[in-house]
Amino acid sequence: MSAEQVAGRDISAVAPTGNIAARLRRMHGQRDGRSRAQLNSAALFMIGAAAIHFAVTPEHLLEYPLYGVLFICLGLAQVALAVAILVVPSRRLFGSRRRERGR
Repeated sequence: MSAEQVAGRDISAVAPTGNIAARLRRMHGQRDGRSRAQLNSAALFMIGAAAIHFAVTPEHLLEYPLYGVLFICLGLAQVALAVAILVVPSRRLFGSRRRERGR
């Protein structure tokens, strides 16, 4: 990039942060028709499933350590999914596609 190109741009340390914030605002605006109550319910059910996995982890660790590790990983994945549901809800996250009208 030449000096003329750099001089024409507004380069600041805040620019990347501003771009991320703008992208998150756009993503929050694209909820795909799901209400906040539906998103909260989905996240709570996911947290409930994670709590169950964490609760039975000690028993599985005693039975076979690999099962315990699996249950810990499942619980962590479910907590991460619950956070993703609340922070960045999207069709891809829910694994659904928009249905075409007339079908």
